[in-house]
Amino acid sequence: MKSLGRYPKRYRQLKEIEERTTEAENRIAATEHTCETVDARVQELENQIRSMAEHIDDLENRGRRKNVRVIGLPEDAEGTNPTKFFESWIPDLLGLETKAGRVKIERAHRTLAPKPGPNQRPRPVLIRFHNFTDKQRVLDASRRSGTVKYKESTIMFFQDLSAAVLRKRKGFDEVKKRLRDTGAKYMMLYPATLKIIHGGEATTPPLKQWLLLTLSDKVHLGFSQVQELHVDHNALGGLNIVNKKCDDL
Repeated sequence: MKSLGRYPKRYRQLKEIEERTTEAENRIAATEHTCETVDARVQELENQIRSMAEHIDDLENRGRRKNVRVIGLPEDAEGTNPTKFFESWIPDLLGLETKAGRVKIERAHRTLAPKPGPNQRPRPVLIRFHNFTDKQRVLDASRRSGTVKYKESTIMFFQDLSAAVLRKRKGFDEVKKRLRDTGAKYMMLYPATLKIIHGGEATTPPLKQWLLLTLSDKVHLGFSQVQELHVDHNALGGLNIVNKKCDDL
C-alpha cells in the first residue's frame, strides 16, 4: 500500500471500492438472513392455511351429513313441491318401512346449474333429511337394492360431499372402472380412501396383475396375492397404499 501513496487518487478509489464491497456483503448477508426468516414464516403460514382449509372442509362435510344427492331423476318429476314429493317417493322406491309411509325431509331442490335440454342429463337433486338415521337408512337401502329404476331411469343415491372431497375421489375414477372390469369389490371410505376387497377365490382374477398394470407408475407394490388394501389419494394426485393385508410379503 506504500506504493499507492504516490497515487492518492487511485488509493482513495480503491478504498471506496473496498468499503462499498464490504457494505454490499453486509447487506447481502442481512438480506439472506431476512429471507431465511421470511421463508420459515411463509412455511408456517402455509401450514396454518392448510390446516384451516382442512378444518373448514371438515366443517362443511359435517354440515352435509344429513344430505343425499340423487342422480338420474328426470327433470320436473318432483313437481312443484319437491319436499313433499320425496317424503313419500323415497320410501316407495326403496321399499323402506316408515311411519305413515313417509320420511321427514327439511328441504329438497335441484342443483343450481342451468336447466338442461330434453336430451341432456338431468340435474342432481339435493335432499336434506330431518334425521341422520333416516338418511343412513336410505343410503343403506339403495346399496342393498343394487340397480334402482324409476320409469326407465336409473336412480342413484350418494352422500353429499364437499367439492374438495369430490375432486379427490374423482382421481379414483379410472381405478374403479378397472376394478369393475375385473369383478373386484371395492368401496370408498371417507374422505377419499379406496378400499379394495379380494376374496381370493380361484375363479376371481388375482388383483396383483391388475394393480401392477394400473399403479406401476404410481406406487411400488411388493406383494404377491392381495387380500385387502387401502389406497389413499393424496393432494399431489398420486396413489399411495396406506394399509394392506397380504398372504405373504
